[in-house]
Amino acid sequence: LPSNLFTGGYTMAEMSRILKKSMKSLNEEQTLSEAVILQSSAGLTAKVLTTIWDAAYETNIGRQLVTVINQDNPTVKIPKEGRTEWLEVSKGGGDGPQTKADYSFTEWSAKKYQAVVKIEQDMIDDALWAVIQRQLTSLGNSFGEFETNLIVDTLYAGKGQDVTGAGTLTMAKITEAWRKFQRYPGGGSRTPSHLVLSPEHFEDLTADAAFQNILYHRADLAKDKIQGAVGFLPGNIEVMVHPSLAVDTSMMIQKSLAGVHLIRQDLNLEEIDDPLADLVRAKGSFRGFPKVTESNCIVGLHA
Repeated sequence: LPSNLFTGGYTMAEMSRILKKSMKSLNEEQTLSEAVILQSSAGLTAKVLTTIWDAAYETNIGRQLVTVINQDNPTVKIPKEGRTEWLEVSKGGGDGPQTKADYSFTEWSAKKYQAVVKIEQDMIDDALWAVIQRQLTSLGNSFGEFETNLIVDTLYAGKGQDVTGAGTLTMAKITEAWRKFQRYPGGGSRTPSHLVLSPEHFEDLTADAAFQNILYHRADLAKDKIQGAVGFLPGNIEVMVHPSLAVDTSMMIQKSLAGVHLIRQDLNLEEIDDPLADLVRAKGSFRGFPKVTESNCIVGLHA
């Protein structure tokens, strides 16, 4: 496995691809018991980690909403975009105006999170390997849900703009949020990339004829089955639904500027050398923390 596998700031999909490539000839359909009997410890490690990461990918949309960055330093230098101005240059030359980048410093400490799944000894004695696979899948699923909640909650709490009166969400209110990106505070414009809805707001929109028409006419984009996307608005804005948002709240963001997910150690499984012993207590751990970088690139929609 790559030495930087858990410190590389990979997305869920990238991590899963790397692990599967490391499995080489290991059949993805094999159970963990077959992997133990037929494969080396390296093959078993890849099989176990792939099981966890595939499960985490199923429930994790959070990493699609932020820029994922590996960061091993306690101080992070986060750039704030300086506005570029174009002016006519008179005859005789000159380089024209220079864009100056603005920077701010923010202190951060990686927080460690962990969870343990227990597999009783009698499960192993009875050779119920499907139970082990199920427990590891549960560990991965729960991490995907936890990390998404962490990222979504951080982004919404750090929003810089609001659209009120959206207790019942309509396309008119979504257009209002879009306008806040086009008339960006301080000048210029931004381009939203994602609309994340609470289940209640998604229910509202499915009864809105304008939203129904958009989903129907842009259904071709859904063929790629982007993780978590339920549809697309004009401008290729991905529409996602997640229950971590409070009832009747949603947010529109520009992923490239809204926030970063700083990772010091990605999801890993500690102590898996001996499957008959260590897998009895499979402990998953993660160190990292999401941060909002441009609050005005997050617009909240609420009552």
